[in-house]
Parts: sequence; structure tokens; C-alpha cells
Amino acid sequence: MLYAFIHALHYYHEKKVKGCGDGNQVEDFSDTVLRLLSTRSYICCAAMDRHLDLYEMILQIVWKGFNDLKTSRAKDGINMVARIENKDVISEVYPSLYLLQAAVVLVANGHSEINCKAQKQFQSLTKYIVRSDFPLEGASSAICKETGKLVVSVEQVCICLCQLMRTNACVF
Repeated sequence: MLYAFIHALHYYHEKKVKGCGDGNQVEDFSDTVLRLLSTRSYICCAAMDRHLDLYEMILQIVWKGFNDLKTSRAKDGINMVARIENKDVISEVYPSLYLLQAAVVLVANGHSEINCKAQKQFQSLTKYIVRSDFPLEGASSAICKETGKLVVSVEQVCICLCQLMRTNACVF
């Protein structure tokens, strides 16, 4: 059911069907998928395990979200230290809570059977989330400005690392 729902949303997004929201369909579609993955991660992971194309579609959405991160503050007030790919520059970025949680879920539930393009997106996303060479960057550095508390638990980061070692997808 979830598979059909997300594909229907994707279809409406691709066809730019009129009358589905306030006209900002790109953000509506991405936000809906990110919210689903971060709030209903077990159900989404089960669907992605059965449908590899769903995993690849959601991976592309999350990867694009991280590639489009700006250094302007998001509504959620989350600060994260990240190293921009192919650069030695450390930047403070401001992902939304849903984007960060969705990325952690995807990395923790990685697939080794994905196509080449998706594999490159997965590797790039992994470098944003977990870094063995710079352990105080990525998801482990994400802090909520209001409370000063970590947004991603140590256990979630460890699960990501274990999954990467289990699938031999170490890209550090």
C-alpha cells in the first residue's frame, strides 16, 4: 500500500497535475516522502526491502536534499557540521529534522543490490552522515539549537556504521 501511495505521489509530481496542493509540488512530494520515512521508518524500510526501486527513489530524494543544503538556517533549528564532498572545507549546514532522520534511516538500511548511480548517491550521502576520519562531523554533530541536545543518538550512528561494515559498503 505504501509503495503504491509513494509511486502515485511521484506520478502526480512528474506529471505536474494541477489542483494537488498550493502549486509547490516538488517540495510537497519531497517533504511528504521525508516525513513518511522519518516517522514511519519500520514500515518504509519493509516496503523498501521488497521494492528496490522505491529505495532508489527515496535515496535520490534524500541525496538531493543534502546536495542542496544551504548554509541558511532551516525552520527546525538544527546545526550540523559537514565536509562538502571533494573539498577540505568544513561547513555548518542546517538540514531539516526530517531530512536528517531520513538519511540516517537510509544509511542504516543500505542495499548492496542498487544500481551504479544509486550506489554513488549512497556513498555521497554516507559521507555526509558518518565519517570515520572525522568522527565529530555529520550526524553525530547535529544539535538542536533550542535545547542544545543531540538530534541523532549515538546508537543511531553506530547502527549506520554496523550496517556499512556488514554490507562492505565502507566508503570512508
